[in-house]
Amino acid sequence: MNYESMSDHEVNAAVTCVVFDCKEWICNDVEFYHCGIDGGGYYSQPIIDFCDSPSSAWPIISGSKISIEYRDHKSLAPVAKRFGSNSHNIAHENPLRAAMIVFLMMQND
Repeated sequence: MNYESMSDHEVNAAVTCVVFDCKEWICNDVEFYHCGIDGGGYYSQPIIDFCDSPSSAWPIISGSKISIEYRDHKSLAPVAKRFGSNSHNIAHENPLRAAMIVFLMMQND
């Protein structure tokens, strides 16, 4: 999946879905609906704004060992990557969004 082409809203919904371990979900502008653990219908869950809220994103960043760095003074876009790995390097002007994309890519490893 090309996470970089997703909107912030879609990235936030996908990360929220991973955090709540849902297998199937439907998203609208404010919340998403996911299939419960027991498979017994859809449950409403507010979408968490991981792309713009450091307090929401930080537990994922630190828990997943994602680093955010500036490579050089010429590049204004920070790079998020899995610490100790050369895979999943994402540069974006919003470092939290970059980190959330790396987190989503890590789910496929």
